[in-house]
Formats: sequence, structure tokens, C-alpha cells
Amino acid sequence: MKLSENSTVPKPKSIQEPEMPEDGFPKSESRLGQLLLFGMGFIFFLLVSAISWYTLGRIEDQTRADLTDSLKTILRTTHSALHIWEFERKADFVTWASSNKLQATVKELLKVPRSREVLMNATAQAKLRTLLEPKLRVHDYSGYFVIAPDFSNIGSMRDSNLVKTNLLAGQGDFLKRIFNGETLVSHPLISDVPLLNTYTGKMVEGEPIMFVVAPILDEEGAVMAALGFRLNPATDFTRVLQLGRTGKTGETYAFNSSGTLLSESRFDQDLRKIGLISKGKRGILSIEIRDPGGDLVNGFKSKIPRNKQPFTKMAEIAISRRAGVDVEGYRNYRGVNVVGAWLWDHSMEFALVTEIEAEEAYRSFNFTRRLILFAIGLTGFIAVGLTLIVNIGRTRALNLMAAVDVGRARALHFAKIAQEREARIRAVVDNVGDAIITIDEEGVIESFSPAAEKIFGYFTPEVVGQNIKILMPEPHKSRPDSYIKNYLETEISKIVGIGREEEGMRRDGTVFPLDVAINEVWLEDRRIFIGTIRDITARKQAEDGLKQSHYDLQMAHQKLKESLDRVQEAHRSLVASEKLAGIGGLTEGVCNEVLNILNAISSNFQRVLKKTSDSDLFASLDKTRQETKRIEKIIQSLLKFSSKEGAKFKAVRIYEELDSILTLVEHHMRSDDIKVVREFDPDLPKITVNPDEMGQVFLYIIDNARHAMPHGGTLVASTGQVTKNGSSYIRIKIADTGTGIKKADLEKIFEAFYSSKPEGEGTGMGLSLCRTLIQKHGGTIDVDSEWGKGTTFTIDLPLQSDRKP
Repeated sequence: MKLSENSTVPKPKSIQEPEMPEDGFPKSESRLGQLLLFGMGFIFFLLVSAISWYTLGRIEDQTRADLTDSLKTILRTTHSALHIWEFERKADFVTWASSNKLQATVKELLKVPRSREVLMNATAQAKLRTLLEPKLRVHDYSGYFVIAPDFSNIGSMRDSNLVKTNLLAGQGDFLKRIFNGETLVSHPLISDVPLLNTYTGKMVEGEPIMFVVAPILDEEGAVMAALGFRLNPATDFTRVLQLGRTGKTGETYAFNSSGTLLSESRFDQDLRKIGLISKGKRGILSIEIRDPGGDLVNGFKSKIPRNKQPFTKMAEIAISRRAGVDVEGYRNYRGVNVVGAWLWDHSMEFALVTEIEAEEAYRSFNFTRRLILFAIGLTGFIAVGLTLIVNIGRTRALNLMAAVDVGRARALHFAKIAQEREARIRAVVDNVGDAIITIDEEGVIESFSPAAEKIFGYFTPEVVGQNIKILMPEPHKSRPDSYIKNYLETEISKIVGIGREEEGMRRDGTVFPLDVAINEVWLEDRRIFIGTIRDITARKQAEDGLKQSHYDLQMAHQKLKESLDRVQEAHRSLVASEKLAGIGGLTEGVCNEVLNILNAISSNFQRVLKKTSDSDLFASLDKTRQETKRIEKIIQSLLKFSSKEGAKFKAVRIYEELDSILTLVEHHMRSDDIKVVREFDPDLPKITVNPDEMGQVFLYIIDNARHAMPHGGTLVASTGQVTKNGSSYIRIKIADTGTGIKKADLEKIFEAFYSSKPEGEGTGMGLSLCRTLIQKHGGTIDVDSEWGKGTTFTIDLPLQSDRKP
């Protein structure tokens, strides 16, 4: 867009603002004060952080020490309680085993033959059961045994146990120690008889059981038998260990030298969920104290079989008969991180351990640490905040002194810039080629550019303050003023930012086409609309002219098609009758008519192509131009073929003559869905022939090939050079993929008046004439065909002909 030559645009003058520091005060003083404030704040933060870190370290050390003492205290207390329980049980059994009645009854039982029937019915057996049954009921024992020196049961509450070898005989030297005079408490082991399951309330096999066994002495003080009572580990042994539980996750348990759990686990429910024990089973005697490598409770799945997993860190040390404590943390048999203390009881031959989950053990410390770290962060935040507040207050105080002068200078500077900018905008609007009109929300015109004056014929004072309707034709012009307001409120969203064609009306009442683009602008709380308008009268006239030219071109194209159809009809009539003599006069008349039409189309091309800028129309014209060239080529080939002046011998390139005939019939071939393939050697030398006679031969063979492919196919025309009998020949092959020729017909195909076509469709002279013409040129013609696969005609023409042109 260019400005008019007479327009002037004010040139901005160089305006230099007063040089002031950005802060409004000297930079050296500002920087020094800021550094001092931030330095003090940073030192304060470091001091608070160091004190807090030291305090946190001391708290952590004290927490670990307290946790160590607590674990050791629980372990010692539980261990002492376990020994008290063991002592009391042993004392009771020694007293019972020393009873005169018991000794006399057992002595009597020892004399009874070792037969279950005899022992069941022995009087001493009944006495023994009467004597011990009250003790079983009072102390809630599960049963008793009287064991003979050969370790067989001679007394029991259950007849099924009589005469059998006692279960404890398989527990190492346990019974030997009893018969050597010791009173012992056994480890929990799997019962040999069904017992009551505390979870299901049913009698089941494989329940854990413990025994307290004491020796029974005779009058001389020698051990004559042993008395043993069944104890339930869950109600006696485990109950003592449960006294050592602390918090929600603490537990105290025992395990033997094989790492097998000897007491009830606090986490049986977790063990069932993670699959370490089955439903209805308990952890006692089912769990080995092994490290799974991860937290099973939280879904960890170990790839190592349970029996191949290593013992836990604690179990490794405890099994080696060493006591210890670990408050750093290690994984227990569930894979949970715990802290614990442990020892090895040499008298009872098992390890005792007290554990609690590390997260619970350090909960108070972790809370304290988070609180201190939060305090450090808060202190740092407050220090930075106070520093910034003080710095901002100081900066504002200093800036306030210079703000008035700087503000006044900048206000004057920006006012001058605004004036210059408004002048530039006004100059651009006044000189732009398109009309610019602004209206308010009521449709009232607020500004009217010089270009708008030129387009509509109004002067600016005549239209400013008027409704925009005065520039619009009917029916808008006669409608009330509120119509424009309603239109802007409801339809403006559909046209803002989008160019569209409308009609405008000049001052003299002339209605003309225009292109309108509307934009919406908010000035504070007011909305105005800016319309950019262009008169497109000349463009519309040009478009109408192009449309008329396009119509004329389409009509000429239609006439051309009609003429082409006439040419093709004439050609079909000519080939069908095989009377080629009359083709010249008929073809010349039609071709001259077509060439006249082509000349008219060429003139239209030159006129339309100079005017059009429409890409779609140009493409349509280009396609028509290409079709016109193709028709010209066909007509030239037809004129050449039909010309009477061409019936002379002359030197030609034979593939050009063949290509001319293919061009003449190619359109008809395509309409029959036949593909034409050219395989020409352009380097072949010229030969002397009669082009008219060669054209007749080629045309007849190609037309026969077309009839042989009624459902489509492929026609291949090729040229080459061969040597026969020491002479050089040009070879022409015309092959089709049609129905082929039967073997019986091949021998007669070149005979006069012989035709393989249905009666009435051929004279039988075509191929006979072709052979005559080829022989006239000193050449040969052969045919090779296979029924159902196609036919190939081979023509050999000598390079040196005796025929003089």
C-alpha cells in the first residue's frame, strides 16, 4: 500500500529521556545497602540452621540410645518371665512326680505286661487316670504320659497312645536326660494326636504341642519312669512372650537353631494374606526366620524359593549363640524393616528376640525432625521475607523522592509520542486505497476516510453522525435505525474478521458490489466497529467476461467432439468395407471442417488465457488445449494416410509410418479397453517404401487384431533389424493377446477370398492384398498364432530395394 505523493507524515524528533538510575537513587549506595541487608539475613539463616542441625543430631543419638535401652529392657524382662514360667512348671511337676500314690501306681503299672489290652484294663491304669485327671482339669493340660525306661507309653489319657514309643524319643537326648534325673520343658513340636484348633474350634491333625516332663523315683531314689504333661504353646509359652509386645507392631518371639518359629506370630493374618501360611494354619512351627529381600506386606514378590532365602541379619547372629541389638534397621521374616534386640538361651536351647517396626520406633524422632526442618525452612523464609520487606521499604522511600520528576518527564515524552503516532495513523488512513469507516454500537458513523468519500460520493461532514443505512441499498435503507443495532448484537459474531461480498449505494443512488471486512475494537468500555471496504465493480465485470468466454469455449468444445465423432464414424465405415480407395475425398472434407473449428478454438485460447487468473478455469482451459493437440495429431495422420499424392516410393523411417497408423486408431482401441504398447528402435536406418501401401498393410493387421480382442487386451508393435541369407532386413512385429487363429485356418490365411470371420463380415481379400503389397516391396509376411492365446504378424522388408522410387 503506497501513500499519495502529496501526503506528508510528521517525522518523529529525537527525544532523550532524563538519565536517571533505575532505582531513582545512586547505584553505589543502593547496591551496598542491598548487599548488607542480604548478608545479615543469610548469616542469621546459617546460624539458625547450624544450631538446629546440631540439636537434631543430638536428638537422633539420644533416640537411638533410648531405643536400645528399651529393646534390651523388654528382652530381659520377657526372658526373666519365661524362666519364672519354666521354673514354676518344673516345680509343680517335681512335686507331682514325688507323690507316694503316683509312685506306687506307676510301680504297679511297670509290672503289667506290655500289651495294650492288658494295660487298658489294668487296675493301676484306672487309678492313675483318677489321680491325674483333676490336675489336667485345673491347669488346662491337654493330656499326660507315663514313660517306661524303654521310652514306651505305659500310661495315658488316650488308650491309643499305650505301648507306643513316646513322641519325645525323637527329640535327641531329651528322654535320656529325663531318665538321668533332669526335669525339662520341651520345644513346641507337632502333636502325634488330633488337638483342638483355636481358630476353627475343631479337632485337627498337626497342631503344635509342648511337654513338661519330670522323672519318677523309686524308694532307692533311682528313676523308674517319667511323667509328662501336654501343654498348649498358645496358652502357656506364647502368652509369656506376648508380655514383651510393645506398640502396634512390636513382638517378642522364639526360634530354634534351625530358624523355625517356636511361638505364635503376632502377624498370622498378614502371613496368610501374603501366602506364607495357609488358611486355618498358624505361624508357629510353620515359619522360618528368613529374609525375603523386600516388604511382602506391601506386595513384594521374591523370585527365590522360601527355603533358599538367607536368614535375617538378626537370625544369623542369634543362631551362632550371640546376643545383639540393631537400631539401624533390618528386614524381618515378613520383609518389613524393623529394629530389635536378641539373645540365645543356652538352657532352653532357643533364641529370644524383641522387634518393632522401624517406622513406629522412630515415629517420634521423625516427627521432631520434620518439625525442626519445617522450623528451619520457616525461619529462612521469614528471614528472606523480612530482608525483602526492609529492602523494598527502603527502595520505595528512596524512589519516592525522584518519582515526581521522572513521572513528569516521562508523561511529557509519552504525550509527544502519542501525538506523533496519531498523526502517522491519520496519514495512513487518509492515503490507503480501501475505504475505512467506523461506527458505534447504534450503527452511527464516527469516521469516514477520504477513500470512502471517493467510493460513495459523500463528503465526511455529510455522513458523520448519520446511520450507516444511508450507504446501504434496499431493503436495509428503509428499515428503522434500531434494525442496525439489533443486527450488530445478533449477527456480528458471524462476520467479524471474515471478508464478504455485499452491495453498497452511492450518493447518486447507484448500487454497486463491494468487499467488506469488519473488525471489532473495545475502547475502554465502548465497542466500535471498523469496516474496510473495497469497490469490486471492475473485478465483477472481468469475472462476467471470463464466464462468457468459458461458455463460448465449452460450446466450441462440444462442436469439436461432434466433429470428432463424425470422423471416427467415417473411419469405421471405411475399415469395415475394406474399400480404401474413396477415403481421400471423404476424409479431406471432414478434416477441413474440423481444422476450421480448431482455428476458432485457438483464437479463443489466446483471448481467454490473457484475461483469466482463476486457477480452476486455467486448468480447464489447459486440459482442453491438450485434447485439441491430440485431435490435430489424429487428423494429420488421417490426411497423410488418405492423401493421393503420397502414393510414391520414398525413403522413410518405418516406425514413424507404423506410429502414424497407431495414432489414428488408438482412441478407438482405448474405447475397447485395448492397451497399445510401442517398442520401436529409433536408430534404424530409413528404407524405400510406398508409405500409402505400408499404411494399408498396418491398418488392416491392426484392425484384425482389434476384432480379435472384443473384451480388451494388449497390442504390441515393435521394430528391429535382422539378417537373413546374408542380407539385412527391417523387421516389424504386430502381436495381440486376442482369440488367435485355429491351426486349420493358418495354412489358408493368405489365400484370396478366404476368411475365418462369420459370413458377411469379411471379403477374404485383406491378408491376400497385404502379402501382395509386401512381396511387391521385396519382403515377406508370416503369421504365428495359438488358439486362445493370440496372434503375431512378422513383416521383413529389405534395406536395399530393387524398386526404384
